[in-house]
Amino acid sequence: MGRRSRLLEDDESIPRSDSTSDSESCVSDDEDMDMDRSKARKHAGLIDASTRFEETLKYNKKEAREGEAAMQAEDRHPCVQFEHTVTGIEIRHHRDYPACDRKLMWNSFAEIQANADRNINEFRHDGWQWRNATEESEMVVQSVGELVHPASYKSRKAAPKRKGRKKTRVHRRKGRQYSRG
Repeated sequence: MGRRSRLLEDDESIPRSDSTSDSESCVSDDEDMDMDRSKARKHAGLIDASTRFEETLKYNKKEAREGEAAMQAEDRHPCVQFEHTVTGIEIRHHRDYPACDRKLMWNSFAEIQANADRNINEFRHDGWQWRNATEESEMVVQSVGELVHPASYKSRKAAPKRKGRKKTRVHRRKGRQYSRG
């Protein structure tokens, strides 16, 4: 198995398989090539073109031969095999993180419940059929660019607005315990 991975030269292109034949194509080859070049220029900052290399695939030939021999000997359905030695890192317990980090990384029960209620409302709007799920093109785009399901958008507009000031708890620290007012 002498497979090698390499970067493409400037004059090479990636072979593509289009479902349309050459006679059905509405874009000429020159226009198609110009579009590919403009896309490449657009993403040129993501690729370091100065580095070119060839590298062979990394695998253990001995294990590959043993696996092939075992598969031929058994001649049964292929099975999944797991590596016996793995490398991992220890993840701290969620209580070991500061409260501000915990709020960013994990949702509270109230947030999970609100998301579940929203999902049920949206699923009901789609007729309880996952195949009828609302596509992104049918979503409402908010001013910040967020996509909102039409059912959620309608429920937000229909929700009664509170009048007056919202009551909040004020926490102050002046050399003594927190006081709640």
